[in-house]
Amino acid sequence: MRSLIALSLSDNEISGKIPPELGNCSALEVLELAWNRLGGEIPNSLSKLSHLQELDLGHNNLDGIVPEDISKCSSLRVLVLDSNHLSGSIPNSLPKLVQLSMLDLSSNNLSGIIPENITHMSSLKYLNLSSNHLEGEIPKNTSYKLQ
Repeated sequence: MRSLIALSLSDNEISGKIPPELGNCSALEVLELAWNRLGGEIPNSLSKLSHLQELDLGHNNLDGIVPEDISKCSSLRVLVLDSNHLSGSIPNSLPKLVQLSMLDLSSNNLSGIIPENITHMSSLKYLNLSSNHLEGEIPKNTSYKLQ
């Protein structure tokens, strides 16, 4: 499956863990596994998918942390991990995803502060961090221009 470009298995009743072998699908651009019953952690092997543009793992039973290495998916434009049981903090490495236009980490168990460097993501158009356990202030960015 090394030549596979898109894999969409969303809205099924797939259970178990995300196979780490998916990280060997080097041409993969779209991985949609949302609305299933997948559990366990997000495999670090997904960080090897350098051509990945869309990763949607929302509405599952995933736990553990948002992997810091997800920032190695340098082509990522859409990252949806909402409605899982992810914990820990928002990775400081996310701003390395310079093409990311959509980030949805809502409805998890994330804690800590919103990283200030998230305001440096110039391509970001949609950001949803609702329904977590975040605290502190909303990060400021002096480059924002009010219109």
